[in-house]
Amino acid sequence: MRRPTLPDRRADRPEFLGAATAVLAAFAVSGLFSSLVPSFLREQLHVHNLAAIGAELRCCSSSP
Repeated sequence: MRRPTLPDRRADRPEFLGAATAVLAAFAVSGLFSSLVPSFLREQLHVHNLAAIGAELRCCSSSP
């Protein structure tokens, strides 16, 4: 198994860095919204059951 590295050709680097930036931004936004779900359910919808909050968070973050 090889360690991932930047592409060797300079022409491929901007494309690689653009994709890497998009992935980083997607994970950051996903993490932000995942951190807000429990407080939203507790404060806005008045759901205080931790199991229900965990189940909702799991449903929101599961892939189809």
